[in-house]
Amino acid sequence: MRRGCLIGPFGALACALFVASAPAAAQRVQSSIVVGGVGVRYTDAVNVTVLNLHPTLSVQTTHTSLAGLATFSRPLTGGWSAQGQVAGSAFTPSAGPFSAEFTGVGGGSTNADGEGTGQLQMIGRAHAAGYRGGIWAGAGAGRVWDGTEWRVNRIGEIGSWLRVSNVGLTASYTPTILADTVRYADTQLSARWRTPGIELDAFLGIRQGLNSVDGMIEPGTWGGLSASVRISPRMAIVASGGTYPLDLLQGFPSGRFTSLGLRITGPGSGPAPAVARAAIELSQERAARNGLTSFRVRSRAARSREIRVRASGARTVEITGDFTGWSPVALSAVAEGWWILVVDLAPGSYEMNLRIDGGAWLVPPDLPTRRDEFGGVSAILTVSGTG
Repeated sequence: MRRGCLIGPFGALACALFVASAPAAAQRVQSSIVVGGVGVRYTDAVNVTVLNLHPTLSVQTTHTSLAGLATFSRPLTGGWSAQGQVAGSAFTPSAGPFSAEFTGVGGGSTNADGEGTGQLQMIGRAHAAGYRGGIWAGAGAGRVWDGTEWRVNRIGEIGSWLRVSNVGLTASYTPTILADTVRYADTQLSARWRTPGIELDAFLGIRQGLNSVDGMIEPGTWGGLSASVRISPRMAIVASGGTYPLDLLQGFPSGRFTSLGLRITGPGSGPAPAVARAAIELSQERAARNGLTSFRVRSRAARSREIRVRASGARTVEITGDFTGWSPVALSAVAEGWWILVVDLAPGSYEMNLRIDGGAWLVPPDLPTRRDEFGGVSAILTVSGTG
């Protein structure tokens, strides 16, 4: 098998997600595989240690996105289990800060005993997004299989996101009705802090309206922490721990977990799928209005690069990105509206933004853009080995 992919249920999918990540025209692609171990303690006091293979793939075009993930687990005591999910979204063109999204989700699980679960869901969302924050609301319906029967479920959504420097925050409220008999609502909060080499994530959830299932008292809150430390341009050590709630839709019990693994990023990876396009288009419009008309990178010596920005009439031009630790750095003015900055950049992909005269952070022209899960917009600067 290529690239050392494992053989077994979902093994072929693991390889396909990883090696099929070369970006086509007008697409941005991200793929990765996490290989590691997970320790789980379920509510019935059963402790399980498993070896995990977790591939992911996402593809984004101008108004569509497709994301897939799978998890293949092999407990140390024997047997195996596998889970997978595919989600596709279509986005309407933005009308100012407003846009709409239509999403379909399908997935399920299976194991060595032949038992399985399944899920099919359709969701519609409306977004109002600016550069540093936004809100969304939506609703959906679907069918879920808990291993015994298919049941209809309905959900609602309302949420908001905010990005300040290299910190992203989201909050959401999701009421759910399952088979017209079970009603509950989840409030979820999450935060991410990023630097060029480290990512820290935290999440907290609160469930209302569901206290017990089949005579077992279920916890009303859950949460956890995770950390990713980059050890090379395409490898990172990832660790996490916390608790998770009962999944009533597919019948998975609540529990506690700890994990440690190695994440390998696939070739050609770029940004993850967007939540909406409004913030990207708004940032590009602002760039044009501020006289930002050109962006170039030239090689000098070794890894030294000269960033050149044309912004006629600007009084100041600043840049921020993962190569500056997301701290603003001023460019120097030269002739005919050009501004320059010399930086040390190894070959690879970087996220960045520009600011004119202390205004809003913008994406420069001629560069692809991305929007992360917190709604922030960044330009993607790719530096080749020869500059």
